[in-house]
Amino acid sequence: MKSVCKLFGIILGVIMMISLFGCEKPAKENNEPMADLSQVEFTEEDLLNSAIGDNIVFDYYESVVATVGGNDSEEYVLYTSDYSGYLIMVRYTKDDGGPEHSSARLVPATVLDDCMKAVKKYKMTKWKDEVGMTGKIYVVRVTVDGEFYRISSESMPEDGMKAFDEIAGILVSAWKDGITKW
Repeated sequence: MKSVCKLFGIILGVIMMISLFGCEKPAKENNEPMADLSQVEFTEEDLLNSAIGDNIVFDYYESVVATVGGNDSEEYVLYTSDYSGYLIMVRYTKDDGGPEHSSARLVPATVLDDCMKAVKKYKMTKWKDEVGMTGKIYVVRVTVDGEFYRISSESMPEDGMKAFDEIAGILVSAWKDGITKW
């Protein structure tokens, strides 16, 4: 009889714990491939509004600096997403006084993986006091193993532009192939 009461008490305790704290599925990882979003309704404006600074996972920025032609800039930022994969936002700023232009799309999680492979391939987190360049600046901001890095063309090895070109190619391609709305 005591063992039946103990068993009943355990079962009752488990039921109470589930009702108090819920029994949710674990949060979905952003490493999953793009899901079928045909049942989800969103617009590019929804995507732009969901781009929050706390959700940034990778940032690529390039800007013309101190030239007669102006200081135009272009930035590709990967954010975690409420949908599937990642959100990529592109910002263009022209130095002619015109408005900044932003555009957003959903991209698969492999985009971040490919960018991180380039960061590791070129050992970008190890760049220190190397050759710099003038006229244009390139910057990658990323967190690796919990440590934040700001990597720029102001201090890069001689073949450093290959790294920035590879990352830019990955992000431009992902943005072109990304999903904007359903």
